[in-house]
Amino acid sequence: MPGGSGPFTAVVADCNQGVSPWPHQVLFIGPGPKFVASSDLYDANWKTHGLTGPARNDVESMTKTKTGLSVNVSAERLNDASCYPGGSATVTVKVAGGKVVITSIKRR
Repeated sequence: MPGGSGPFTAVVADCNQGVSPWPHQVLFIGPGPKFVASSDLYDANWKTHGLTGPARNDVESMTKTKTGLSVNVSAERLNDASCYPGGSATVTVKVAGGKVVITSIKRR
């Protein structure tokens, strides 16, 4: 995917320690390979979209865009139990200054 510091590869890391799943981490790897940044996609105002955030084990798919990455996720609605999300969203992100920046959230 494109980035301000060169091209990146995006991968999803999954952790299930302690039986209960944790939120996925989207990792960005640069040339070398070198770790550049990561995000669990919580760093945004999800409530403006009627959601509380991405669900556990939430990433469904990712697609490269002209300026970053589009990530389809399962999402928790305002009254959902965290283990049973009923919503979904597309989160658009980019890497800037060594950090993942969420540029948009669209409820699906």
